[in-house]
Amino acid sequence: MNYVTQFDLGTVLPKNFYESKQFKELRSNLESSKQSYFLTGKAGTGKSTFVEYFRLNTKKNVMILAYTGIVSIKCRGRTIHSFFKFPHHILKRKDCKILRNQDFLKSLNTLIIDEVSMVNPNLMDAIDRSLKVNRGNDLPFGGVQMLFVGDVFQLAPIAKDKEKEVLDRMYPDGNFFFNSKWFKILNPKRIEFEKIFRQKDIDFIQKLENIRRNQISTDVLNFFNKRVQAQQKLSDGLILLAPTNRRAYAVNHKKLAGIDKEEFTFKGTVTGSFKLSDMMSEKILKLKVGAQIMLTKNDPNERWVNGTIGFIAKLEKDKIFVKIGKRILQVEKTTWEKFDYILKDGKFEPKVIGKFEQYPIRLAWAATIHKCQGQTFEKAIIDFDSGSFAHGMTYVALSRVKSTDGLFLIRPVKISDIRFDNRIYKFQNTVELFN
Repeated sequence: MNYVTQFDLGTVLPKNFYESKQFKELRSNLESSKQSYFLTGKAGTGKSTFVEYFRLNTKKNVMILAYTGIVSIKCRGRTIHSFFKFPHHILKRKDCKILRNQDFLKSLNTLIIDEVSMVNPNLMDAIDRSLKVNRGNDLPFGGVQMLFVGDVFQLAPIAKDKEKEVLDRMYPDGNFFFNSKWFKILNPKRIEFEKIFRQKDIDFIQKLENIRRNQISTDVLNFFNKRVQAQQKLSDGLILLAPTNRRAYAVNHKKLAGIDKEEFTFKGTVTGSFKLSDMMSEKILKLKVGAQIMLTKNDPNERWVNGTIGFIAKLEKDKIFVKIGKRILQVEKTTWEKFDYILKDGKFEPKVIGKFEQYPIRLAWAATIHKCQGQTFEKAIIDFDSGSFAHGMTYVALSRVKSTDGLFLIRPVKISDIRFDNRIYKFQNTVELFN
């Protein structure tokens, strides 16, 4: 067995990370060739872990981009829009300009797009165009090796109504990243990770796969609907997963207001470039003893991980103590860093451009399903009544827990709760599987 033992501070890799055969082979193929790949797999198969693993071990100049700021910070990368200086609207050829970091782009070997399922085809084609313009290379994506990472059966691109109308006219075949003209021409090979690390129960794994692939039967629905507990209280360590920010905020605000104890305020500090939407905790964090919270960053001493649920046990002016299980632990402030990269002696070097210092804590009676993609919880209750579930949302919500013992539903899952775009199947069946 080969174990990776060298890590950067703040990596998402577990301490005793095992270099699996699939990880090893994909790393070797990326390192020794210019072949582009689409890396996919079910929830919990280690796709994002591979991204970090490859970043730490490659000799190539690699850039990691993501659609959202939170994902980009987690993978020590950049957002697509900030990296290419794209405006936040439907992109035209004129938006793909010569950039100041042109030399940087010319030295780029591999570009990784994480959580690619959230990227629309217009943005994908703009990436292609910008790389061509700045590298002076007319090959697809400017001749850069591309690694697209994500699960098309999970969350799809989000677009405002007016933008969706325009995208529908531009891309009549669909608004997924694979509907991009240049993605089709590039024709990356598909790698599918199969081993699931999050769940161990074979029956649970199979039923989740049925939901993921829209293979719905009475048996599948009954399996999950045994977990209906409408009167389940949120005070017992459950986190409610809701489809909208409004619903999650309302639950957290109401629950905090209902605690008859002194409220403490902890102010975070921002240095340099760091947007509110990129923050893993609130800039102004309001807490009370008894509040249910989520830890939002792995503890260096391994007392908790990102996503651990606990309760506020004690508060002082500059101190926070949380109860996790039977232990009461002091939580220290932490720092999240936002990176840019510079070219030095032909190699990419990270440069910190922003910092956010705050306690790694969020109120966690409720959270949105979108923000929980990639998270694992011991217990969660799914709210199907507070908004429309888009493509992939039901699967993402149900797959956040390790076992059915930790899964609770406010009401039964209905067929109408499971939205699925059949164009996904066509794509999966047309992309060559690399063995």
